[in-house]
Amino acid sequence: MLTWEQWQEKSRSSLEASRILLENNKPVEAASRTYYAAYQMVTAVLIKLKLDPRSEFGNWSHQETQTMYHTHICKKASYEHQHSNFGNKQ
Repeated sequence: MLTWEQWQEKSRSSLEASRILLENNKPVEAASRTYYAAYQMVTAVLIKLKLDPRSEFGNWSHQETQTMYHTHICKKASYEHQHSNFGNKQ
């Protein structure tokens, strides 16, 4: 299983490949690499949060990654925002 740092590096590499593809008039291919950069970065964040991917693959499926992102990051951020004093007028 890759570490979160390795997933982060994969994401950076995919994003760089996307930039190169875009500079070479390959927008469809660039979009694909950008998608994978996002997928890889979300995987890195989930692993950094101490969540364990499926052991047989070392990662989650793309659908599982979206669900985990929504459950462990989006909902938590929304809850924390709703229950913080940030922006509340006293």
